[in-house]
Amino acid sequence: RASVPEVERVKPMPNELTWRNDWLLGIEQLDEDHRRMVHLLNLLFAAPETPMTGAGPTETGVQTAETIVADARAILLERLDEVIEHLRAHFAREEAFLHSIDFPGYDEHSSEHALQMAEFVQLRREILGQGTDHLDAEIIGGIKRWFFNHVIAEDHRFAAYYFEKILEREEDWNNLRLYATG
Repeated sequence: RASVPEVERVKPMPNELTWRNDWLLGIEQLDEDHRRMVHLLNLLFAAPETPMTGAGPTETGVQTAETIVADARAILLERLDEVIEHLRAHFAREEAFLHSIDFPGYDEHSSEHALQMAEFVQLRREILGQGTDHLDAEIIGGIKRWFFNHVIAEDHRFAAYYFEKILEREEDWNNLRLYATG
């Protein structure tokens, strides 16, 4: 009787971000964007230094070290481009939301978005210019710090402001009703 091989447990990647519900803002579209951002960043962090063996035959049918590195760089750039495109769309939605609630920190928050976009675009240029085929621990750590500082801390500030405004409006309506019936 043949033995059944044990199922290999999938271990989380050491650089992986794991979504936590305490990161939720309570603003559905932005929360969905942030969940998607975590997914895309995890794909970026997991971009292989070298792709799986047998990935992409060459004209001769043999992969060289050069083609393996080129394939790995292509995967890295593709994943980075997905992050950049997602951030562009997300930042536009977030800034429209901030403008709609007259968030007092709008200009600063928008400037932070512009700076972050510039940093991701610069990272892309460096990957192309230096022929890098992976993100090192320092770059991954920097991206994670930005994510935590911006999404977890900064975005919660405007969410708190938003919900305060909603409560104030409800109190105003309740006071108007009391005044009208009193």
